[in-house]
Amino acid sequence: MKVYPEKLGQALSGGLSSIYIVSGDEPLLVQECCDSIRLAAREAGYSEREIFHVETGFDWQEFIYSANSLSLFADQKLLELRMSGAKPGNEGARCFKEYASAPASTNLLLLSLPRLDQATQKSQWFKALE
Repeated sequence: MKVYPEKLGQALSGGLSSIYIVSGDEPLLVQECCDSIRLAAREAGYSEREIFHVETGFDWQEFIYSANSLSLFADQKLLELRMSGAKPGNEGARCFKEYASAPASTNLLLLSLPRLDQATQKSQWFKALE
């Protein structure tokens, strides 16, 4: 579901989704939206947060391992993927589809990335996460 920044607070007050994709060409606006999602997650009991910076050579298996493992210190965790590019490559696309097929109920995925073009929005990995 597409939500514009001015409606995000209202959408978050209605309950959290398991996956959020935040993209845009205005970094401040993307940051503010991510901050709002993080705050709502913290208030909902997501007390652990893992941040992954996706760049060339990123180990996607590390993300999948973290997504599938239980936390020792918290019941719920926020997985934050910060992508410097809008495309995850073949392995990343496969991992996103795998994650989206059975997201753990104790995880919330926050994916932030640059503005998405039409081709990326029509890709299988993006549709799986949507």
